[in-house]
Amino acid sequence: MIEDLTMNISYEKYFNQCSPHMCTYTNTRRHGIVFITERIIELLVGLTLVLRLTVPIIARLIRRIINYKSSGGVPHLSTDVYYGTVHNPDENQFDRLQKNYSTNSSCPCSATSLQYSTFLSIEPRYHQLCSSDFVSLVYHINEYYRLDYRLSDASSFYFVNLFCTEAKETVDRALTVFLQTQLVNTQVLAREFSESQSNSLIQNWQSTTR
Repeated sequence: MIEDLTMNISYEKYFNQCSPHMCTYTNTRRHGIVFITERIIELLVGLTLVLRLTVPIIARLIRRIINYKSSGGVPHLSTDVYYGTVHNPDENQFDRLQKNYSTNSSCPCSATSLQYSTFLSIEPRYHQLCSSDFVSLVYHINEYYRLDYRLSDASSFYFVNLFCTEAKETVDRALTVFLQTQLVNTQVLAREFSESQSNSLIQNWQSTTR
């Protein structure tokens, strides 16, 4: 009896309900041979005595590194890891973190369990037969003249009305149960994942209720 569904998924409401107090992220920076060599030279400037002792060692080290690189080894020799924190991030800040550090960020929800009704709204559109004035509950036979052609079909409309009413009540109950279902997430879902998951849930509900 459901012809279509009007759905509204509000990521803004979802994010506000999830309400992360803090997001953390890591930024990894890798350094290559040139960077390492420059740092070594800087450290050894002015240390002539030490330099005399360490140059052969450094030369051998660099030679090994170059040989390792030419043999297909990984050219990165050093890795710096920077840790960042964003307190009480808003939606735009979270989106930027997801864009720049999607695999290295963490934004725990302060509310890990949310009802679908807090960020979803669904309005079913029924078959036009159930929306017809002829089968409305306000339909009263005594409003029509006895010779009106609709009078002879009143009993048919009555049973159609019962069927439509029962169908609507069934859908309304199923919709109420669905919207009271809890979405459990310890981390804030990215916008695309949240919308994709919500659409999938709605489609599953629609397929079992239609």
